[in-house]
Amino acid sequence: MIYRIAVGLLLIVALGAGGRAQAQDACPTAAPRLAVGGQGRVTPGDANRLRAEASTSAALLGALPGGTSFVVVGGPVCGEGYRWWQVKAGGMTGWTVEGDRRAYFLDPVLPEVTAPAVRQPSAMWGYGQPIDVAWSASGLAVGSTVGVWQYADPAATPTLLPGSAGSVKAVAFNPAGDRLVVSLNGGLHLYDVAANAPVTTLTADGSTLFGLEFNNDGSRLMALGGGRVYVWDVTSGDQIAALSLESVRLSNAALSPDGQQVFTASADGTLRLWDVATGQPTGSDYRYTLLGGQDKIRVTAVAFAPDGTRVAAGDDIGNLRLWPVGGGAALEYERPYRGDPATPMVVDMLFLPDGRLVTGESSASGGIRRWSVDGTITLEAEIDLPNFGAALALALAPDGQTVAARFWNEGAQRIALVTVETWEEQAALAQFAPSTTLALSGDGHYLLTEGADSLLVYDTGDGSVVYTLTYPGTYVTGLSASTDGTLYAACVNDNLFSYEPVVMVWSPLESNAGYAVFDSFEVTCQQTFFRDHDLYFFAPQGVFGRPERDSSSFVPLLPIEGAYTNRAALTDDALAFVLADRGAFIYELWNPAADPLILPWPEHESYVAFGAAPVALDPANTLAARRSGPGAAQVDIYALDGAAPELQITLPTDSTVTALAFSPDGRWLMTGHQSGRIYQWDWANGAVTMALEGTAGEITALAFSPDGTRLYSVGKDSVVRVWEMQP
Repeated sequence: MIYRIAVGLLLIVALGAGGRAQAQDACPTAAPRLAVGGQGRVTPGDANRLRAEASTSAALLGALPGGTSFVVVGGPVCGEGYRWWQVKAGGMTGWTVEGDRRAYFLDPVLPEVTAPAVRQPSAMWGYGQPIDVAWSASGLAVGSTVGVWQYADPAATPTLLPGSAGSVKAVAFNPAGDRLVVSLNGGLHLYDVAANAPVTTLTADGSTLFGLEFNNDGSRLMALGGGRVYVWDVTSGDQIAALSLESVRLSNAALSPDGQQVFTASADGTLRLWDVATGQPTGSDYRYTLLGGQDKIRVTAVAFAPDGTRVAAGDDIGNLRLWPVGGGAALEYERPYRGDPATPMVVDMLFLPDGRLVTGESSASGGIRRWSVDGTITLEAEIDLPNFGAALALALAPDGQTVAARFWNEGAQRIALVTVETWEEQAALAQFAPSTTLALSGDGHYLLTEGADSLLVYDTGDGSVVYTLTYPGTYVTGLSASTDGTLYAACVNDNLFSYEPVVMVWSPLESNAGYAVFDSFEVTCQQTFFRDHDLYFFAPQGVFGRPERDSSSFVPLLPIEGAYTNRAALTDDALAFVLADRGAFIYELWNPAADPLILPWPEHESYVAFGAAPVALDPANTLAARRSGPGAAQVDIYALDGAAPELQITLPTDSTVTALAFSPDGRWLMTGHQSGRIYQWDWANGAVTMALEGTAGEITALAFSPDGTRLYSVGKDSVVRVWEMQP
């Protein structure tokens, strides 16, 4: 039998008469992942030796083959450079090593948690980060990390589309504007816009779907995902085609105006026209011949003509091709290859309603070009932007009168708005953030795109910003409530580039009424708390507060020196709970001269190993909870007058604990997780009583309302969710 090399080193003796050199008794630097009373499994592969004592010289009891399950009954003990655990498996009890500097030999096996009740949030504050936008006569749809927000017009307060919770990948309206399709969770969800209700779910193979395109009458819908192209019948909801090539990904696609055909480009440069009804390529020849000695190309854009009679393709060295759909000779436009970056790349293309072609190109001089395609492909007009070399996307206003093009070059952003007939730039919109969204209103009068921390609606006539759709905060944490529940506060980094921390206050939190910025600081706000209506916040340098209630200035009240702090839990009576790499400290907030209470701190639980560890204090200041244990999936609960945890709660294996909160009556402990889940625990017996679902991403903060009837949570999407905790 083959044994783990680290343990089997005992057999490779013969380092002179003295045997092999002995390692230090220190444990490996890697954190332990097991706990006494827990279960584990030997990792697949070689066997682990089981010994009578925690030493490579102890009697050999047997072997634990890869995959063997066991129960941890003792340990850990450090010796000879290894961390040893006493385990019981198959009638044998002995000591084995967890791993060495390079790898773990043992994995924890933690129980799954099932909750008897599952709840969804009752309200939200904040919109998450925008991902995609669509505009129709019925209004705006913004797909975000939270779901889909709908605006009747840019000045209206948005509403969250029912059933769209989650991180949205793409959104699109049908031509009539009465249907909205949302790419979410590996499928497409079709909504009736007037009824604000889902119509059907269009299923695929679980791939992320993008490139959403309706045909002219909205009866069919196309999407790309996982190297395939899918087509659905919108009325029935049936998938009528899944187009794919063996071992080759389909990278671009265009749907014909009648929805009967799809034109695709694959990663190897091959072009095909597909019959949707059969799911097979047609017999027409769309070979991409190369002229002028060019030896290879990559097709980067494809399009269908408005009348459905022709298809077009552009490549990464500026060539254009145009074919009749029924077969026949191609129109070809060839550019002399001048080497990168001088040779342009066709990044995007679209047809105008009259059949002319528009291309967005990237090179040393990015450009927007209009082409005549009658008999030959002829350049009619162009706009070159010397300082904006990468055209990223094109958009055509529904009335066909305005083209928008988004450019980027080494951090410089610009959107050009071009009048189709004169091919003159009617406005240039400066951008201050990498933009992934571009949408024109039905009459072409407005354009929607991203700003630094918001969505901006421009007047296309003069380039001015007429609406700002704010998405407050890029990172929110440290939630707290005043004693009477009329004020709520949080720490927010509210600027995408400077990350300047601020404290924000809402009243009430779920009203969508906005927020007040009290101040900005050179220190990082990590946790807020109230004493009556006076606001305080915790930072690595200590606790800061306002000496006067109406003041916007914060001053240090409890300086903390020489301790690198990670996360704090504060109550409004007396205590601040600070985590440092040396231990867990409890300070008397209003008595800086008092010595802190120090809770035990396992050597492996440093901030280096686990990052910022969440903690919580109960309102009576008698209990403290902090994350610990294997894989950061355990919570220890301490009585503040004791030196050892009274209870250890083992959590699910699916994610690290990232937030904690006690209920006001001290009965419940809430745990927020990296996966976005929240659990309610009866901490006295370690039983989970409720699961809260419907979040998007890691939970960064939890806080109860003073009466305990509501829980507020914040995720990394910067959205505050309100949970009703009692009927």
